[in-house]
Amino acid sequence: MTTQTLIETDYATLRYYPDSGIVHSEFHKYVYGLQFRNFITAGLTVFQQNRLNKWLSDDRKTSTLPQADLDWAKEHWFVPMINSGWKYWGIVLPEKLVARQPILRAIEDFTKYGLQVAIFEDPTEALAWLESVDR
Repeated sequence: MTTQTLIETDYATLRYYPDSGIVHSEFHKYVYGLQFRNFITAGLTVFQQNRLNKWLSDDRKTSTLPQADLDWAKEHWFVPMINSGWKYWGIVLPEKLVARQPILRAIEDFTKYGLQVAIFEDPTEALAWLESVDR
């Protein structure tokens, strides 16, 4: 599988799999504020430019985001993602239990828009699921 690494920092990696049409975000540690916003915006840009519909979130190493980042992401990332045709989200939940709740609430909200979400323990399994669904 062809992989393009778009961002590689100490806090996160953003990959694009052109053969499968998947954007893959992986957080290596807690990130928030402008770094978080710029990172997911970069993923959104690739998503829109390539007319994709699949996103893999590896959030194992992240923690709870400040409410301001959650609100910003809903308006400036989620809404444009849905409007761009986002259909499938494979997610690996954070290891920290406290960080899982906001994501689980978001999943519940997002599925109301027709987004198909699957939760995994391992990003390899999430990637395999995303590769198996229609493009």
